[in-house]
Amino acid sequence: MKPFTLADAVELMGDELLIPLPDGSGSFPLRVASVQDRGSTAHFEQFSIVLEGDMRCVLSQGTFALRGLKLGEAHWFLVPIGRSDDRMTYEAVFSIVKPMEGAAE
Repeated sequence: MKPFTLADAVELMGDELLIPLPDGSGSFPLRVASVQDRGSTAHFEQFSIVLEGDMRCVLSQGTFALRGLKLGEAHWFLVPIGRSDDRMTYEAVFSIVKPMEGAAE
């Protein structure tokens, strides 16, 4: 399986990702609001993704299943980082080990 990368994250900008509601009654949309390189190095690719959702469903910090057209299915650890009158903001942080040059993937 190919690792999720900063380039993959950038492709998700503006996309809607769906999280199934805990009671199974449907899903809750989060929009990919921004992607930020967090200081990638020769050995690690480090980045964060900020997602925004409305206030009808406020998520606690934890791991959630997400689905999207480009993303497919993934499990991300989300942390609530901000709140306004009508919107909740979450962040997912990634630190991916880069394959060694010449190593088989």
